[in-house]
Amino acid sequence: MTVHIVEDDRAVADSLALVLAQMGHAVEIYNDGRTFLQAELSSDDKIILDLHLPDMAAATILSHAKDRGTGVIVITALGKSQIDREIPGFDPDRILRKPIDPQMLARLL
Repeated sequence: MTVHIVEDDRAVADSLALVLAQMGHAVEIYNDGRTFLQAELSSDDKIILDLHLPDMAAATILSHAKDRGTGVIVITALGKSQIDREIPGFDPDRILRKPIDPQMLARLL
Protein backbone atom coordinates (compact mmCIF):
# COMPACT_ATOMS: atom_id res chain seq x y z
CA MET A 1 0.00 0.00 0.00
CA THR A 2 1.17 3.48 -0.87
CA VAL A 3 -0.24 6.53 0.88
CA HIS A 4 -0.65 9.46 -1.50
CA ILE A 5 -0.56 12.83 0.26
CA VAL A 6 -2.25 15.65 -1.66
CA GLU A 7 -1.35 18.78 0.31
CA ASP A 8 -0.16 22.19 -0.88
CA ASP A 9 1.52 23.10 2.42
CA ARG A 10 4.95 21.49 2.09
CA ALA A 11 5.59 21.47 5.86
CA VAL A 12 2.34 19.59 6.54
CA ALA A 13 3.02 17.14 3.70
CA ASP A 14 6.57 16.48 4.89
CA SER A 15 5.43 15.96 8.49
CA LEU A 16 2.75 13.51 7.41
CA ALA A 17 5.23 11.68 5.19
CA LEU A 18 7.65 11.31 8.09
CA VAL A 19 4.95 9.92 10.40
CA LEU A 20 3.67 7.54 7.72
CA ALA A 21 7.19 6.32 6.89
CA GLN A 22 7.75 5.60 10.59
CA MET A 23 4.55 3.52 10.48
CA GLY A 24 6.09 1.54 7.63
CA HIS A 25 4.10 2.98 4.71
CA ALA A 26 5.40 3.94 1.29
CA VAL A 27 4.53 7.60 0.63
CA GLU A 28 4.11 9.86 -2.39
CA ILE A 29 3.58 13.62 -2.04
CA TYR A 30 1.70 15.84 -4.48
CA ASN A 31 1.59 19.59 -3.94
CA ASP A 32 -1.44 20.13 -6.17
CA GLY A 33 -4.43 18.26 -7.48
CA ARG A 34 -3.41 18.31 -11.15
CA THR A 35 -0.16 16.48 -10.44
CA PHE A 36 -1.99 13.94 -8.28
CA LEU A 37 -4.53 13.14 -11.02
CA GLN A 38 -1.64 11.84 -13.15
CA ALA A 39 -0.56 9.36 -10.45
CA GLU A 40 -0.89 5.61 -10.79
CA LEU A 41 -3.16 4.23 -8.07
CA SER A 42 -4.02 0.74 -6.96
CA SER A 43 -7.13 -0.23 -5.04
CA ASP A 44 -5.19 -0.90 -1.83
CA ASP A 45 -3.58 2.58 -1.86
CA LYS A 46 -4.88 5.36 0.37
CA ILE A 47 -5.13 9.10 -0.22
CA ILE A 48 -4.72 11.81 2.38
CA LEU A 49 -6.38 14.85 0.84
CA ASP A 50 -6.18 18.44 2.00
CA LEU A 51 -9.70 19.83 1.64
CA HIS A 52 -8.56 23.22 0.39
CA LEU A 53 -6.18 22.97 -2.55
CA PRO A 54 -5.49 26.11 -4.59
CA ASP A 55 -5.91 24.49 -8.01
CA MET A 56 -8.79 22.04 -7.69
CA ALA A 57 -11.94 21.28 -5.70
CA ALA A 58 -11.65 18.36 -3.30
CA ALA A 59 -14.81 16.88 -4.83
CA THR A 60 -12.93 16.35 -8.12
CA ILE A 61 -10.23 14.32 -6.41
CA LEU A 62 -12.80 12.40 -4.34
CA SER A 63 -14.60 11.43 -7.56
CA HIS A 64 -11.29 10.30 -9.09
CA ALA A 65 -10.54 8.18 -6.01
CA LYS A 66 -14.02 6.67 -5.97
CA ASP A 67 -13.71 5.68 -9.64
CA ARG A 68 -10.53 3.77 -8.77
CA GLY A 69 -11.76 2.25 -5.52
CA THR A 70 -9.14 4.10 -3.48
CA GLY A 71 -9.88 5.10 0.12
CA VAL A 72 -9.58 8.75 1.13
CA ILE A 73 -8.90 10.53 4.39
CA VAL A 74 -9.64 14.26 4.25
CA ILE A 75 -7.57 16.65 6.35
CA THR A 76 -8.60 20.22 7.05
CA ALA A 77 -8.53 23.16 9.40
CA LEU A 78 -11.99 24.27 8.25
CA GLY A 79 -15.12 24.18 10.38
CA LYS A 80 -17.98 21.71 10.01
CA SER A 81 -20.26 24.00 7.97
CA GLN A 82 -17.48 24.69 5.48
CA ILE A 83 -16.67 20.98 5.24
CA ASP A 84 -20.33 20.17 4.59
CA ARG A 85 -20.44 22.75 1.77
CA GLU A 86 -17.23 21.49 0.16
CA ILE A 87 -17.89 17.74 0.37
CA PRO A 88 -21.55 17.11 1.26
CA GLY A 89 -22.26 13.56 2.32
CA PHE A 90 -18.62 12.61 2.89
CA ASP A 91 -18.21 10.26 5.86
CA PRO A 92 -17.31 12.51 8.83
CA ASP A 93 -15.34 9.62 10.38
CA ARG A 94 -12.88 9.93 7.47
CA ILE A 95 -12.11 13.60 8.21
CA LEU A 96 -9.19 14.61 10.42
CA ARG A 97 -8.74 18.11 11.76
CA LYS A 98 -5.33 19.78 11.60
CA PRO A 99 -3.05 19.35 13.45
CA ILE A 100 -3.26 15.63 12.70
CA ASP A 101 -3.21 13.12 15.55
CA PRO A 102 -0.90 10.29 14.36
CA GLN A 103 -2.80 7.66 16.35
CA MET A 104 -6.09 8.67 14.76
CA LEU A 105 -4.45 8.64 11.34
CA ALA A 106 -3.11 5.13 11.96
CA ARG A 107 -6.61 3.91 12.88
CA LEU A 108 -8.07 5.28 9.64
CA LEU A 109 -5.42 3.70 7.45
